[in-house]
Amino acid sequence: MPTIASIENRQLTAERICQHVSTSSLLPQLLRQITIDRILAEWQPALTPQSIDTDSIIEQDEDRDSTALVESAAAKIVDRDPKLQQFKQENWGNKIGSYYLTRKAQLDRVICSIIQVTDGTIAQELYFRICSEPKIFSKLAFNYSQGSESFDGGKAGPIQISRLNPTIATQLLLLEPGQISPLFTIDNFYVFVRLEQLIPAQFDNDLRQVLLDELFERWIQSKIVEEIGLVSVQNIQNELN
Repeated sequence: MPTIASIENRQLTAERICQHVSTSSLLPQLLRQITIDRILAEWQPALTPQSIDTDSIIEQDEDRDSTALVESAAAKIVDRDPKLQQFKQENWGNKIGSYYLTRKAQLDRVICSIIQVTDGTIAQELYFRICSEPKIFSKLAFNYSQGSESFDGGKAGPIQISRLNPTIATQLLLLEPGQISPLFTIDNFYVFVRLEQLIPAQFDNDLRQVLLDELFERWIQSKIVEEIGLVSVQNIQNELN
């Protein structure tokens, strides 16, 4: 079997590469690229992206060396990106507005203060002291909180709500700026939070692109799951034959 590539004098054949990919975490990544390439090859866009020039595609010879293959692959990726972006826009561009409304609460950012300790009695004492004297939150967080936020006096953010611990995020969504949550637990910690500031998400071009990419990723992941299922079935059939 001919060598496809070599790494530090190690000759890699197609069979060896396939064995490595099939037994590692690379399989989903490979299937993702294959699936995208197949979909774009079959898809007929309403308008052809200007950067794609089909006349400039050079046919690959079987004996082309690995360097030329890498350069050709890189060129294809560059040509594929505008078409992939147009594919996303044509399929999900008209759904971004409604998707944004369902995601807005998680896209908003917050600045908050957190205290978390493992001793419930200490947690209650700190909570009552801060409720009666809000200005000492930072000092008590620095002295007592056992999370990394203690170095900043308990402050966290600005951070997207979706990136917070789900329990903390749920508590913050119930608060107005300046309000403190009730005591709650996360694993072995007693926790309470104060919402300092809510920063609404801006529905600008950058966010539109993020949402468009999210919709595409949800769709392509479902396709990859289908592909992995087909690969698994094929492997079983090969073993039985």
